[in-house]
Amino acid sequence: MKPLFKLKPNLNNIQKKGIYYILNEQRKIKKFKPWLGDMFSFAYDKIMTKSVFPKKFGGDIKRHFEILKKQLQNTHNKAILELGTGSGNAVYFLNSDNHYSGIDISTGLLRRAVKRLQKFGFQNADCFVVSADDLPFADKQFDIVMCHLSLNFFPDIHKVLCEIQRVMLAGATIYCSIPVPEREGSKSTIHGTLYSEIEYKELFQKYGMVFESLPDQNGNLLYFKASY
Repeated sequence: MKPLFKLKPNLNNIQKKGIYYILNEQRKIKKFKPWLGDMFSFAYDKIMTKSVFPKKFGGDIKRHFEILKKQLQNTHNKAILELGTGSGNAVYFLNSDNHYSGIDISTGLLRRAVKRLQKFGFQNADCFVVSADDLPFADKQFDIVMCHLSLNFFPDIHKVLCEIQRVMLAGATIYCSIPVPEREGSKSTIHGTLYSEIEYKELFQKYGMVFESLPDQNGNLLYFKASY
């Protein structure tokens, strides 16, 4: 079975149990540094609901899904890429008639995502074990890119933005949510690299996108979109 979207030329891949893996020059599956999410993938959703959202974000996961659903409720039959798919929670705010590709470096989480996408009737969906700074997709294919609660974990956000810019169609939009240090919320430590709202605006503008903060409030999370 071929992926939904065209891949870069001469890029070899293999599918196992609904998940696509990229092969290296020796035609072996490309490996990524182990992530704790693999070890705790079975409890990921519970941890996000009971710990991460209330203790680290000072927010509520149900409110999070409501905000995202409001943004995307009229989105149908679009080519959508999600960076940091996790366990497939996009099913709670994305219509199932869209064409969806999700990426993550956690195989354990993607296994859960594949099952969840199938359960919620996503007929055109696939998932890739790849990193956001080296996307396997050919240029200019996606109407919408989503990245929720993941931007702070990418080691090189500039590489990620270059890749996003490369795969987006003209007029495409990226929707993001991310904790920012200046917003009130929990004082619990948030891992990764945190940028302020102003810094995110400057970063996205640098890559030719029109940045727009959204008014929704949910703890220390910033919701924004950027159009290309």
